[in-house]
Amino acid sequence: MHPTRCIYYTLLLLVFSSSPVSSLPYPRTLRKQWVLELVRTQPTTEDQASLLAQAQAFADADPKSITFLGQVGDIPGTFLYESTHLHSSIQPSTSRISSRKLRIQQNDRKEELIEQRNESQDGSSLLTDAQEFERKAALFFEGTGVQIHVEEQIIKRRQRRKQVGIDVEDSSVHDPVLPRRKSRVAHLDGSTLPDTVLSSVPKNPMGWNDPFFHKQWNLYNDGSNGRIAGNDINVVPVWKQNITGSGVTITLLDDGIELEHPDFNTNTFSLSTSYDFSTKSPSPLPRTPEDIHGTRCAGQIASAPNNSLCGVGVAYGARLAGERVLTGATTDAVEAQALNWMNQENDIYSSSWGPDDDGESVDGPGRWSSAALERGVQVGRGGKGSVFVFASGNGGGEAQDNCNFDGYANSIYTIAVGAINHRGVMPSYGEFCAAHLGVTFSGGAGVGIWTTDVGGGCTGVHSGTSAAAPVTAGIIALMLEARPELGWRDLQDIIVRNGDVTDENDSSWSINGAGLKVSHKYGFGKLNADKLVQAAKSRSLLLPTPQLEFRKKAIVGLKFPTISVGSEQNEPTFKSVISVTPSNLKNSRISSLEHVQVKIHLLHPARRFLTIVLTSPAGTKSFLATPRPFDVSTDGFDPWTFMSVHYWGEKPFGDWTLEIFTSVQAPQNLLISDEDQFYDWTLILRGTCNEAHILSLGIKRVCQNEPY
Repeated sequence: MHPTRCIYYTLLLLVFSSSPVSSLPYPRTLRKQWVLELVRTQPTTEDQASLLAQAQAFADADPKSITFLGQVGDIPGTFLYESTHLHSSIQPSTSRISSRKLRIQQNDRKEELIEQRNESQDGSSLLTDAQEFERKAALFFEGTGVQIHVEEQIIKRRQRRKQVGIDVEDSSVHDPVLPRRKSRVAHLDGSTLPDTVLSSVPKNPMGWNDPFFHKQWNLYNDGSNGRIAGNDINVVPVWKQNITGSGVTITLLDDGIELEHPDFNTNTFSLSTSYDFSTKSPSPLPRTPEDIHGTRCAGQIASAPNNSLCGVGVAYGARLAGERVLTGATTDAVEAQALNWMNQENDIYSSSWGPDDDGESVDGPGRWSSAALERGVQVGRGGKGSVFVFASGNGGGEAQDNCNFDGYANSIYTIAVGAINHRGVMPSYGEFCAAHLGVTFSGGAGVGIWTTDVGGGCTGVHSGTSAAAPVTAGIIALMLEARPELGWRDLQDIIVRNGDVTDENDSSWSINGAGLKVSHKYGFGKLNADKLVQAAKSRSLLLPTPQLEFRKKAIVGLKFPTISVGSEQNEPTFKSVISVTPSNLKNSRISSLEHVQVKIHLLHPARRFLTIVLTSPAGTKSFLATPRPFDVSTDGFDPWTFMSVHYWGEKPFGDWTLEIFTSVQAPQNLLISDEDQFYDWTLILRGTCNEAHILSLGIKRVCQNEPY
C-alpha cells in the first residue's frame, strides 16, 4: 500500500475508534448567520472589490458580535456574517408546519427577543437577532449610497437520495459504515467475499481486470447473469474512441469523499477546487460513520480501470472535486456558496440530495441558492454556464411524491434525472414528474449498483436516484470532452432530443406538439452515452443566443366550493385560460419553447387532494401537481412555481389552459375559509427564436444581442 494511504487509513480508524458513534453527531445547531445584501442607490465606477471592503469594514467595526465569512457564492453584493455567541437550533422546514402557524410563532419569538433586550441588566451591545443586526448595518452604511437588505439564515432539512430498501427483495441487504476492510466487498445479499474470488471475467469488451466490472450491468450489459441485453448506458463505444471525460472537472456536493481510496488514481482529485463547508476546511473527507454516500457516488464517476480493484467509473478520465455540505448545518447561504464554488474550474455540479422525500414537503432553493443557480449558468465555465445535475427524488411508493414539489429538481437551471431499474422500468421509489429531463439506470428490484465504498472497499448495494445523478454527470463530462464549447442549454437540448424510449408500452408516454416522445415517468427517455456524445459533436450551438422569457398573469379570485366538486376523471374544480398571441411575443420573440413555468397562488386546507394540469395550445398535458396522501398542509401554494419540460420544441401561440381537479377522495365536509381561494397564476414561457421568425414579425433586432 502507498505510504500516504497507509497513514490515511490509520488516521481514519483512529477517528472512528476513539469516539463512540454518539459523540459524532449531525450538527443540530450553528451560530446565527445573516446575509447582508448591499445595493448601490446611485451609479458609480466603484467595483465589487469596493463593496467587499465595505462589508469587511462593517464586521471589523463590531468584532465582539460578528465574524465576516465572505461573499455568498458568486452573487455580487451579498455577504455572509456569523454571530460570535448566538446559536440557531434546527427548525422544521416550512413545508412541515402551516405557514399561518409559523407566522404566529415568529411574531411570538420577536416579542420574546424584544422583552429579553428590554430586561437586559448588563447594558451589553451584543447582537440578539436579525432586527438588531439590520439596525447596526443601517447605521454603519448610512450616507454611503448603499441600500441594505438583511436575511437571517435558518437550517435547512436536506436528504441524501440514497439506497432505498423498499425496492430490494432480500431483507438481509447490508448497508455498511466505516471502517471497511479493503480486502472485502459487500454483496447485495449482505455476505462478503475476498476480492480475488471473481477476478476472472468471461465477457469484457475492454479487456480490463477490474474484478467487478462484469457486475456493472448499467455500464455494459450483454445479457449474461439473467440480465436484459442492452439495458445499459451504452458507454463502451465512447471509451473505445478514447473519450473518458478528460479535461472536465465534476464536483460532488455530498457528505465527503474518501480521497485516498485505492480505486481512484492519484491525479483524479482536484483538491484546489474542493471544500468542506461543514467544518470550513479545505479537505472534504468523510468524518462520521454516516458519511458513505459521497464516496459511492464518486466511484460511479471516477473509479480507475484496469487496476484489479472494484469496477470502473463512467468518466474515469475526468477530475473530481468534493464539496462536503450534507453533514453540517446547511443553510440557504451555504448551498449558494457550494453551487458557485470555484465555478471557473469546476464544470459540473452533481447533487444526489434535496428536500425530504416524504410526500408532504414543498421546498427548494432559497433566495440566495436560487440566485446562485442563475448566476452559475450566466458566468460559470467562462460564460458557457455551470452544469447542475440533481437527483429527482426517491419519494414514490406510498408517499406518491412528485419532484415538482422539489424546487431544485424543477429549476430551469438544473438537469433533474430519474431512475430506472435493470428491467428498464421505473422502480417503486421513482417519482411521477413533469420536470425531469431523462432517466438512467440505478438499483431496484433486488439488483444494486456496484461502486467504491468507504474504508477502501467496494459495494453492490448502491441505489436510488442518488446513483442516477453521478452517472448523468459522468455522461455529460464525456459530452464536454467531445465538445467543450457546449453551453448549459445545449446540453439540456441534446438530452431532450436524443433520449431512448424505455418501457415503451407504458401509458405515460405521449408525443408532444413538436413530435418528441415524453413521459411523466421517464422524461424524454433513458440516457444513451454514445448517442449523446455523437450528438454533442455535430449539433449547432445555441450560444450566444440567450433563453428568452415571456410572462402573463391571470387573476382568478375564486373561492373553493364548500363541498368538493369534480374529480380527476371529469370536470375540474377550476379552469382558467391564458391566451398568447404573436403580438404578445413581439418583444420576447419566442418561437420554440424550452421550459414552461406556472406560478400559482392558491390557498386550500387540504392540497393533498388537488391535481393541477396545464394544457398547451398543441394539446400537450403536464400534471404539475398530483395527490399526495401524506401531505397534511393546510396552506395550499402561497405561492409555488411548477415547471414542465414537456412542451420542448412546441410553438407558444394559442390558449394555455390550467385546470385544478379535486379528488373524489376529498372529504365532503372539508372546512373552507374565506382565505381559501384560487387567487392567481402566472404563465412563464422560456425558449429561443430564429432569425426567420424575427423577420416574419417585422423585428430588425437579432436574438443574440438580447439580454435574459
